[in-house]
Amino acid sequence: MTLALVACGQKETNEPQDNPKQNDTEQTQTTDWPKKSIQFVVPYNAGGDTDYYARATAKYLEKVLGQSIVVVNTAGASGTTGALSVLDQDADGYCFLFGHQSVLFNQAAGTVPFDYLTDFIAVGSPLVDRTYGLYCHADAPYSTLAELAEYCKAHPGEVSTIAATGGSSGMNVALMEKALGGIQFRWVEGPSSSAEKLAGFLGGQYDLLTGNFAQYKDYIAEGTIVPLGNYGSEDVPVLTEQGVYSWITQGYDHSEDYMFMLRAKAGTDQAIIDKLADALAQVCEDADYQAEIAVYNATVEFQTGDACVAYEEEYFQKAQDYLAQ
Repeated sequence: MTLALVACGQKETNEPQDNPKQNDTEQTQTTDWPKKSIQFVVPYNAGGDTDYYARATAKYLEKVLGQSIVVVNTAGASGTTGALSVLDQDADGYCFLFGHQSVLFNQAAGTVPFDYLTDFIAVGSPLVDRTYGLYCHADAPYSTLAELAEYCKAHPGEVSTIAATGGSSGMNVALMEKALGGIQFRWVEGPSSSAEKLAGFLGGQYDLLTGNFAQYKDYIAEGTIVPLGNYGSEDVPVLTEQGVYSWITQGYDHSEDYMFMLRAKAGTDQAIIDKLADALAQVCEDADYQAEIAVYNATVEFQTGDACVAYEEEYFQKAQDYLAQ
């Protein structure tokens, strides 16, 4: 199944259109927010890609908003603990959730006591990461997706990878199995953090590894880890330069872009939402910000709150379809 992020633009019309910048100005003039420090909650441990993106985004937003932004890591329950910590705060515009769409899997599974789509307001997204992919050991008897598919057909249930049956990682693995022709991996319960997954993989606990390309780039460069393909919706230039192409380009129907977004607690003043979204759009135009995000090979492209919701709903439906099987 393909889950692709498409930039949203205005529909063509012959009717007179308001000036978006003028509207932004009118909206943001109605609030003197922020008056004090702001908090971004990252629902994962420090050191991962979500944490990196949050801290980079916060740094440049501080320049636009004129207030400090503190990033707080509140890990637990696949993102639920961090989300609850935001919902426990007042809807006053001083505490936001920073993360991506995969937390909607927990909601589809019925394991969260709230609704991401109604209890939060999507402010906007500054970036998308299309470099998440599948990797194998250098000494594996396959080094391409085609070779992996053929090997798994001949050795069903032998090749292992981390997959939580009731989690988003399990859905991803199931969709990979389907895309590779209905092959069967051996599912192994394992950690969710990138550092722990990498340690287990390097220790030989499982045969395949998933994750962000930049997190494993040093091991890829030295030849310890072999990338089989990113499952973003399109090729990423810095990866293709190294001979790494998307699953779609290689002929396998599996993709997912990771949209990183800011969410506010429902009830937050719309003027605050608009002002923060406008500031986020300004940050995306900053060349220095773009350079920092490029360290992780992600793409800076501002998406509105409405675009975030549309992508969340698409992912949520995909999760529901998977869980209904």
